[in-house]
Amino acid sequence: MVSEELQLTPHEKVVFAAQGSHLRWTQYAFRWSDKRKLLVAPHIRIIASVFDDILAGRRKRVLLNIAPRHGKTELGVKSLSSRIFAQNPRARIMHTSYSDELVQKNSRNVRGVLTTEQFKQAFPATRMAPDSFAKKHWNTTEGGEFHAVSTSSAVTGFECGMDGDPFDGMLIIDDPEKASGMSSAPYRSQMKDVAGQTIGTRLNHDDTPVLVIQQRTHPDDVSNWLMSGGTGDHWDVLCFAAISDTGRPPEHYREYSHANIIDYQIHTGALWPERKPLDALHRIRDAQEDMDSDEPRGKRVFASQYQQNPNDVSVALFEEKWLEPFEAKDIPWSMDRITVRIDTAQKA
Repeated sequence: MVSEELQLTPHEKVVFAAQGSHLRWTQYAFRWSDKRKLLVAPHIRIIASVFDDILAGRRKRVLLNIAPRHGKTELGVKSLSSRIFAQNPRARIMHTSYSDELVQKNSRNVRGVLTTEQFKQAFPATRMAPDSFAKKHWNTTEGGEFHAVSTSSAVTGFECGMDGDPFDGMLIIDDPEKASGMSSAPYRSQMKDVAGQTIGTRLNHDDTPVLVIQQRTHPDDVSNWLMSGGTGDHWDVLCFAAISDTGRPPEHYREYSHANIIDYQIHTGALWPERKPLDALHRIRDAQEDMDSDEPRGKRVFASQYQQNPNDVSVALFEEKWLEPFEAKDIPWSMDRITVRIDTAQKA
């Protein structure tokens, strides 16, 4: 493949990358739009190869769990969307996130790649419609559409993909839940309903690819729901801990009934030491509780959002070993009931 690419013209190399290499395509798009070189790490290569599988039709439902600031949105929204439009200017892509500001930013970033001179020269068939400069919904001259909406808004009036071909569109959900809201059971339930309805009703074809990207936020978050069979789909799951002793996927992920774990072997220690070295990750882990906020800090945030293990009981307010089980025969004869009351409305 490398020798074949060396014989191509610069424009042909870009087309070659759009067709078959997500890593190469991301490097091009990042340099065009950000005017700097993409920093490539082993986990970036693995993510890019999985996205190649999506666009080759080998994977239809993919879940990526990874810590913030580790390249997930760059590869999974900006680069993936622009690559689809490079191949098919008629594609229909839907992108959702908990944050309205984030989906607007991502929409601008995708549009920014399509309007670079390098993109326009390599893909003259893909053009932005002259009047298409809305923040969250825009079109190409060939009828393609990009629709970005937050999960707090009504996700209606748009369907992504067309005939199930990976290059005719997809659904991309990036961080469907706001971490600070996850202590609320009604909020968690609402976000699962939104994710389920979006996946169930916004696809024009069942073979239209769906990518869900999330940093874990709670034991009962959307990722847990999907991997436990919430939509009935089986998901190809790619998970990275920010600090790993094994350089492999976290072992607890293999317990999920609807998760096909994508295996890999990389270095141990910090996942991306050039961006988040061990000392920086340790500072995040050891941060003190913010007494003026209900948003969790320190070990609990690190276990979930960075280690992708919100069930880590070692950072819970109450340790499981403190709650000893007993049987009915252990209740004294003079008592007909034992009630355990725990007040969790406290700081660590």
